[in-house]
Amino acid sequence: MRVSIKDMASLQGIDPAFVETYLASKGWERVTNIPNKASIWAIGKDDPIQITLPTNRNFRDFPTRIGEVLQAIESVENRSQLFILTDLLNVNSDVVRIRIDTLKTTNNNLPIEDGFAVIQGAQNLLGATARAVVKPSPYFAGGKPAEVSTFLKNSLLGQTEPGSFVVTIIAPIKKTIEDPVQMSYLDVSDPFERRVTEMLARALESLRVAAQNLQGKQVNLDKTFLETIVNEGISANFCEGILNIIHVIDETEELTTGVIEFNFQWSPALDTPDSVPTSVVFGSEIAPPIQQIREALQEIEPLEFVIEGIVITLSRRDDGAGKVSIVNLNSEGPSVVSVELRKDWYEKAIDAHRTRQRVSVSGTLIQKGKSAKILDPQDFELI
Repeated sequence: MRVSIKDMASLQGIDPAFVETYLASKGWERVTNIPNKASIWAIGKDDPIQITLPTNRNFRDFPTRIGEVLQAIESVENRSQLFILTDLLNVNSDVVRIRIDTLKTTNNNLPIEDGFAVIQGAQNLLGATARAVVKPSPYFAGGKPAEVSTFLKNSLLGQTEPGSFVVTIIAPIKKTIEDPVQMSYLDVSDPFERRVTEMLARALESLRVAAQNLQGKQVNLDKTFLETIVNEGISANFCEGILNIIHVIDETEELTTGVIEFNFQWSPALDTPDSVPTSVVFGSEIAPPIQQIREALQEIEPLEFVIEGIVITLSRRDDGAGKVSIVNLNSEGPSVVSVELRKDWYEKAIDAHRTRQRVSVSGTLIQKGKSAKILDPQDFELI
């Protein structure tokens, strides 16, 4: 279905520099440049198509002229202006689309609970990948490095798109557009945001292959295997993120009827990365080996972990000490953690449970399957 953009406010909001970057990446050539007024672009050799791109948004007819540019691009690319506009607005961003194709998707919709699971899984994947870019690890816990927090804060959730059910993740790249004809856009050669999206694509493909090989008993969960996939950006957190999404597929569905597909669209403001997959597909049958990998990564080494949360259960021993369960309010780590507390800390936990006050405790995090506990607790505090 073709959609023409007529809304003047939407057309006025288009940045001419973004359009120039887009045109250069699609093979258009700039013929003439009139500073602070317009530039003329052409595509095709035998019978070239020309457009005049206004470059000053203060001109009264700017929205009308931008609309004419969209019409010309539409005729060349043979696709809806709505999709072209989306690409123009995201020209400085890498875009990750997660397509859910399952018997539960009807009319491009998904049950709300499953929709939340997909978004949570996507957030976990991005966070785990960003942390692996900083420093690969079998499992991440505790506070995030500053660049990871900034990346997650700046990442955007785009509009859903037709095609089963599609979630769009937008990763803006810090950049300075200079001259699109010279293809010199960025003020950094290897921006953190592109390193994250590149690693995400590679890690997804590596995990798919590793899980299939494990399922086919072609590899073992030995130290060498685990060290290899960790260095490729895979962590227990990464596996947890993909499992959140895969579990949306009905377990009875086959690969041909229930799939999760990740598609990558690279910002034209940077060179397209070499040997990086642009599409990775998972079926529900691959979940069990990914769960095995996740559990093996969790057990590689104990982790020092700080939990902040709410005490939900109490179990006192005869000596006055006791065990408590804490709901983890951090964005990472297990959802519930148990910890054995000495007598005076247990009294604090009772008060916190009664008043619903948040608590914090640090120690060595141990996970076995879905259960998690903290050993050698330190600094139990009410916060």
